[in-house]
Amino acid sequence: MLIYIITFIISCSLLKIANQINNKILKKTFNILAIIIPCILAGLRNTKVGTDVEVYVQQLFNFAKQSSSYNEFLTCKWWWIYRIKYVADFESAFTLFIYFTQKLTDNIQMVMFGIQVLISVPIYYGLKKIDKTKKNICFAMFIFYFSFFNVGLNTMRQYIAIAFIFYGTACLMYDRKNIGTIKFFLNLFIAYFFHNSSIFSILIYFIYKILNFNEKKEACIKINNFRIRLKAVIVIGFTLVSIILILNANLFINMFSILGIKDYSGWTSGKITFMASKIIRGFPIIIALIISGKYYVKENKNSYMYIIMFVMSLAFAQFASASTYGERMSYIFQIFNIVLIPELCNAHPNKNYNIIMKMFFVLYYIFYWYYYFAYGNSGETVPYSFFWQ
Repeated sequence: MLIYIITFIISCSLLKIANQINNKILKKTFNILAIIIPCILAGLRNTKVGTDVEVYVQQLFNFAKQSSSYNEFLTCKWWWIYRIKYVADFESAFTLFIYFTQKLTDNIQMVMFGIQVLISVPIYYGLKKIDKTKKNICFAMFIFYFSFFNVGLNTMRQYIAIAFIFYGTACLMYDRKNIGTIKFFLNLFIAYFFHNSSIFSILIYFIYKILNFNEKKEACIKINNFRIRLKAVIVIGFTLVSIILILNANLFINMFSILGIKDYSGWTSGKITFMASKIIRGFPIIIALIISGKYYVKENKNSYMYIIMFVMSLAFAQFASASTYGERMSYIFQIFNIVLIPELCNAHPNKNYNIIMKMFFVLYYIFYWYYYFAYGNSGETVPYSFFWQ
């Protein structure tokens, strides 16, 4: 267990040091080490660390090893839980990655290292694009490590896709308009071929465009003597729409079928019941929004975007009541918490509030990590063991 915490602390410390030094070579060296060290940890793990490693990564690696061509590799099959599964049933970018990594290295540790690189690097560069001052990157990566790193050791394909969507969204929001749009759809294209469910992240594009349809003027709606920002109304609107859609889960099953990704329709196939635990888990962020929200929306033009992502993550987490994998619907929105939380912790004009909030979130996410991954053994990533053990 301690190996994770030590690695996370080393990585965050290196990022902090890198932000404080002026020498460009040293800065780059520290940043590279900060990202690579957790990837090495992921690569050195035993195949028993992370449920899905033995479920499909090990199988795909073995098939790649015995295949003389990529086409032959795609025809390999095995018994998958309750049915025959072909290699060709997996997303093509992932099978290409497995096949060529095996042929180049013949080492499953390099496969797992490469998977983590494909997750961590887009996340890091997305944060760099969002946070030009670099003052929040260390804290953002801390939240990423203690809330998402272990999930990524298990749900590898989806988290690679999520990482590319995160980077693409950062490009959409912070690059020049046309360039940002092109980069977003390019990253969506890549993400889709790692995990087909990422097609739903096109919602992020439309949400952003709706929020920014009139960038020159902050539109308001006047009700009696009250003026309400239009963006605030849009946040409320998306909250209501999310609730309505979730209460009609069959809509998602039909959409999965229409889009040709029936393999994931099981995420929404059961009966949805309200799960208070999924809302309670978001209480720390809700409290932070109550304390610093009004200052946050004034100083950050993209604040409403991150708030909507948070609201949708809470709403879509309710799919956990429908199936074992239902909560995965919310992962694409949850990742933006690594931006929302650090920005909220710097928004209040009273610096003491900000310091207390940061300390609270540090303690909260350490507890969160321990409760879900160490104590709860979610994804079977704790205890950690090296491949030689």
